Amino acid sequence: MLPQRIVAIGASVVAGVMDPEGGGYVGRLKRWHEGLHFRNVLFDLGIGGDTSTRILRRFLSEVGARKPDLILLGAGVNDARRIGGPTADPTTSLSQYAENVAALLQQSKQLAPLVWVSTLPFDEARTTPLEYWNAQYYIFREDVEQYVTTAERLCRETDI
Repeated sequence: MLPQRIVAIGASVVAGVMDPEGGGYVGRLKRWHEGLHFRNVLFDLGIGGDTSTRILRRFLSEVGARKPDLILLGAGVNDARRIGGPTADPTTSLSQYAENVAALLQQSKQLAPLVWVSTLPFDEARTTPLEYWNAQYYIFREDVEQYVTTAERLCRETDI
């Protein structure tokens, strides 16, 4: 049986920022899911630019208030992005990202089953640099792979 209430939380990939026609994977899933039954709802809590730190800050209050049957969560690209130049430090250190993801996974267990959504693959030629919000970002595949690998490991360790 499909869950009736789904919450998708994350950054621009969840918000569908680069897909104005379809609204990204969440927008497409929302139209399909809500078309199946009048009681089905998918809440899109994607905010462009969000990092795992910001998602963690709002996770329990925003997701919990919607009483989900299923949570879709993805984070890591904005944590791995380098702002201002290709040699700048990532926005969030890998160790802080791991702490944030571990906390998000634990909090999700209080609410509903979770599906972690990976941010790979992507076209690095479109993200080095990426002009967005009047800033120059550098998002390298190698960096994002480290963050995705960390999230995958933590998901396995917590049976998600």
